[in-house]
Amino acid sequence: MKEHLGSNASIKLHKCPKEEWYKKWSKLLNRDNYEVNKNTRVCSNHFEYGQPRELAPHPKLHMRKVSVPASNMKYHKGEDSHETTSYQENNAKKPGPKRKLSLEDELLMTLMKLRLNLNQEFMASLFNVSSSLVSSIITTWISLLALELRPLIHWPTRDQLDQYYPDCYSKYGKVTAIIDCTEVQTERPSLDSTNSALYSNYKSRHTYKVLVACTPGGTVSFVSHATGGDMSDVELVRRCGILDLFEEGDKVMADKGFNNKDDFQLGDVELIIPAFARKNIQFRESKNISNTEISNARIHVERVIGRMKDFKILLGPIPLILSDVVDNIVFVCGCLVNLSGVLVPLHTNNKSE
Repeated sequence: MKEHLGSNASIKLHKCPKEEWYKKWSKLLNRDNYEVNKNTRVCSNHFEYGQPRELAPHPKLHMRKVSVPASNMKYHKGEDSHETTSYQENNAKKPGPKRKLSLEDELLMTLMKLRLNLNQEFMASLFNVSSSLVSSIITTWISLLALELRPLIHWPTRDQLDQYYPDCYSKYGKVTAIIDCTEVQTERPSLDSTNSALYSNYKSRHTYKVLVACTPGGTVSFVSHATGGDMSDVELVRRCGILDLFEEGDKVMADKGFNNKDDFQLGDVELIIPAFARKNIQFRESKNISNTEISNARIHVERVIGRMKDFKILLGPIPLILSDVVDNIVFVCGCLVNLSGVLVPLHTNNKSE
């Protein structure tokens, strides 16, 4: 039987205040062949407040914890209070819910989802965890990776561009970026408003659209937030913030779909795109050569996007359960591409590989 307080403690005995509680008290005290009656007295240590009260009128089988006087605590345990020690011990022994998987396995699961786009139920079976836990782990790790890998995608200075500037761009001066948009298929949303915003007439399905910029060397330098597939490339350029990154005199390459030269000229930035052919008018040979050269030079951004889509999650469809982290998914894929080797060689014949 657990010992009560020592001789210095103030112990009080309390009787059951109501006869209809006798059976309940007998059950709570749980002693063999013992029934509470009017003569029964229960030690104050068995009550939450030291005595029967309205909030806790019944006793407990196990006695409440009683702190050793603070004056003796320092001598016995080197601590000022029992509560402080208990808090520290609990934290050391039990810092939080026990993980089902190691951190290494959680990271592996996330990278497998990005690279292979495996079915959630299959991954749950593979790692022997629940499907909901798979979703929780992936969303958490993708957000963490986006934060930790953020320095891998940055807008370069002109000095940094000069350190690696392939020959195929030399005739155009100092090209700062090559831009293009890409679309990633998603599941059909249930809300009509979201449904219409995500529907891409170009792809004839529901997609997210993202603007990607790369340096002449083939390094991802900008990834916009994901927007609905119904937004035009020109409108995405205006809204994503990339125009604020250019400096006066910069040059940017794009395809014919980016016919918003005026937006770039406001910042004294030159937009280099293939020329449009007028109706019933053929290009002269020199103009055809120029258009081909521009197309061959700007095709490297398509190769960058192709590398990003080696991560099959970007081939879609991205499940709606990951809709809150779509921006981070695309960004992390761009960061991982930047960890791979050089895309555009310094010396080239100006032809796509």
